[in-house]
Amino acid sequence: MRRQLDFLLKLGPALMVTRGMGSVEAEDAFQKAAEMSAAAGNDPATFQAKWGLWMIANIGLKSAAHQRAHELVALAQRSGDGTAA
Repeated sequence: MRRQLDFLLKLGPALMVTRGMGSVEAEDAFQKAAEMSAAAGNDPATFQAKWGLWMIANIGLKSAAHQRAHELVALAQRSGDGTAA
């Protein structure tokens, strides 16, 4: 499962470059990575996947961009590493 998650987190950006910043394929890769990482309790990977989803939503001017931003802030605050405001 860890290998698949790592693959998806690398596949998403590669698809954004090759298929376009708002490609459905990239969004699908990030969505699957977000689900897998959340189920595994891997907050750093969840943050990375949700960042990709936010980028896609933001570039496409989708209404989901605002919600994705809130999810990112919540994950950053939960990380407790002292860098989140």
